[in-house]
Amino acid sequence: MFKRPVLAAALLIGLVGAASADVSITSESGAWKTIAGTATDGKTVCGAEIIGQDRILLIKWFAGVDGLIIQIAKTGWNIPDGQQVDVLFQFDQLAPWRARAVGVQGTSATGSRVEFRIQGDDITGFIDQLRLASHMSVAFPSGSERPWSASLKGSNIAIVHMMQCVRSVVAARSSQPSGVAPSQPGPNVSQPFTPASPVGRPAAPFSGPPAPPYSPRSVEGDI
Repeated sequence: MFKRPVLAAALLIGLVGAASADVSITSESGAWKTIAGTATDGKTVCGAEIIGQDRILLIKWFAGVDGLIIQIAKTGWNIPDGQQVDVLFQFDQLAPWRARAVGVQGTSATGSRVEFRIQGDDITGFIDQLRLASHMSVAFPSGSERPWSASLKGSNIAIVHMMQCVRSVVAARSSQPSGVAPSQPGPNVSQPFTPASPVGRPAAPFSGPPAPPYSPRSVEGDI
C-alpha cells in the first residue's frame, strides 16, 4: 500500500485546509489515490493525487467551478501570491503541455504551491494522456527547480474513480429544486520560478502542445 509520508501529509493539509474541510482518500491504485469530500468553502470536491516524500500533485474538480484545478506543492518552496510560474507536463514521448500557473503563499509547515486551471477542450486531451501514458514528467523552466518524474501506474483507475465521483455530484445537483446559481470561479532551496519575474494573474492559464522541449531524464526526484 502506498503510504503518505509525513511531509507530504503536511502539504496535503495546507492544500485542502484539513482543519475545517472534510476530505478523505476513497481509493488507491498503484502510486495514485482518489480523494473526495467537502472543501473549506463548502464546495464538494473530487480529485486524484500522487505524493512523494516532500512534494504532492493534485488534480481537483470543485462543484460549481468550471474546469479542473491542478495544484503542485513542495516543502521549502517560497512563492509570493500571484507569482506567475511556467510549468511543463510531458506524458511519455508526446508533445509537452504548457501551463502558466499562479503561486499561492503557504505556511512554514506546508510550503507554497502553484496552481492552474484546465478548461474546455483541453480537459479531454490532458486527462486522456494522464490515464493512458506510463510516465509523466513535470518541469519548471523559469526557475531552479529540477524536473520531477512521476509514475502513472494506477492513474487510469484513479481518474476513472474521480470522474465517477464528479458524475455522481453533478447528477445529485441537477436533481435538486434549488434555483441558486453555482459559484464562479530559502536561499539555497530550489524554486519553480525566478524571483525577478513579474507578479500578476496569468492571461492564459493553460495551453496545449506544442511547448519548448526539455529533458525529463534530469530529474530531482520522483513523485
